[in-house]
Amino acid sequence: MAGCLLLSACGWLEPCANKDQAFDLYFGTDRYSTAIYNLALGEPIELRSSITPESCRADMSIAAVGGMLPPGLSIQEGNIRGTPVQEGAWRFALSISKVDGFTQRFAVTSNPIQIRVGKPLSAAKCGNDNEWFDVFLGPTKAQAYEITAKLGQNLSLVSTVIPSACRQAMHFTVIGGNLPPGLKLESGNLQGAPEQLGVSTFFIGINAVTQYESYNALPQSSKVLSNAITLTVTP
Repeated sequence: MAGCLLLSACGWLEPCANKDQAFDLYFGTDRYSTAIYNLALGEPIELRSSITPESCRADMSIAAVGGMLPPGLSIQEGNIRGTPVQEGAWRFALSISKVDGFTQRFAVTSNPIQIRVGKPLSAAKCGNDNEWFDVFLGPTKAQAYEITAKLGQNLSLVSTVIPSACRQAMHFTVIGGNLPPGLKLESGNLQGAPEQLGVSTFFIGINAVTQYESYNALPQSSKVLSNAITLTVTP
């Protein structure tokens, strides 16, 4: 009877690493700090681990220790995957209990993992049901805002947004003109370095606000505009 030339042909698998291999498992940037994750209820996620050696990931038996995973999440090849279905906070670690092809006992435990699950930002309004929105540059909306900037120099103009808690929920746009090349509108603020000489006049508009369908349904002419902004770029 012919012998097996390959271990796999005999029903055995070659080990995923050398017999003296050191194993490790952690989440986040390093194994010495608690890995903290803030997850949104009902949104699918994958939290990837760092494993040493990576070649052994599929051969490891890994379980949670010192606590439980949030409902809806599970361990798959050392990563945490799934869709959280319950709000709350959980703290635990993962432990390698076995590696296929290795007979020694394992006691490799990851750094602590802390997961908080809450409602997604899009599920809650940033203000009152009948919130009044506004945006402007300068000390008051009653006055036009004029500023001079140097060509090629960084510029950061921070707008006033009402209510301030809704800034991240607002979708802004430039209306009635164009931004000078090199500048961009980010969260209602103007940032960048102007690349072209000249004078530009425009307005910042609040085009939409997440979860405020009554505002979003308004015609563009009825939506909020800032005061007039005039930007002069000089050499």
